[in-house]
Amino acid sequence: LGNGLDQVLLLAEERTDEVGRIQLRDQVKKLTLPTEMGERFQAIGLQRGVDFEPAFELGDLSWRL
Repeated sequence: LGNGLDQVLLLAEERTDEVGRIQLRDQVKKLTLPTEMGERFQAIGLQRGVDFEPAFELGDLSWRL
């Protein structure tokens, strides 16, 4: 969530119908819930001229890789 996903979802929900909002919420749940991809998806962020701070502001989990 540190990457601004919650803000993107809020903006997208303003422009979408009811069915679209439900689909967006389901997609966000799949990406973030621990029982879905939230705990299974792992990534390494390497930096050169890019600000990755917001993406990792919720904590450094590099010890889990």
